Amino acid sequence: MRGKWALGAAILSILCAAGPTRAESVKEYENRVTAMIEITVRLDDQARRHLGDLGLLSYTHAVAETNVTEASRLAPPPSYANLHPHFVIVLENVERALFFASRGDMARYRKHNKTLRKEIGILESLAERAGLTFYAWDLMR
Repeated sequence: MRGKWALGAAILSILCAAGPTRAESVKEYENRVTAMIEITVRLDDQARRHLGDLGLLSYTHAVAETNVTEASRLAPPPSYANLHPHFVIVLENVERALFFASRGDMARYRKHNKTLRKEIGILESLAERAGLTFYAWDLMR
């Protein structure tokens, strides 16, 4: 099973390494941000439900790490310039939490989850002002 997770992470990394992720329009940016948030929410949910499964946590970390890389390379349109750094911070904190969870360091896992919850509030407020809705938030509360 661990081999399948590693293969999935490797394929995702190859696909994402194809080049810079540039949003050509506001709608494209919104679509990518929404997809990345939904992926992140699902990873976080799986991790919280299976904290004893280090193989799964390692896989979720690899996917979260790729998600952060892509989000960091995404060029936000001017209307989302204030939102984007908080979006990246949310993804980074999930990635860091999963990294520590996959190594059994639950104190650091909880620390990043605490930061994550605060940052979600900021991101949600900025998204609401910009008219962007993330339906997946309910899973992270």
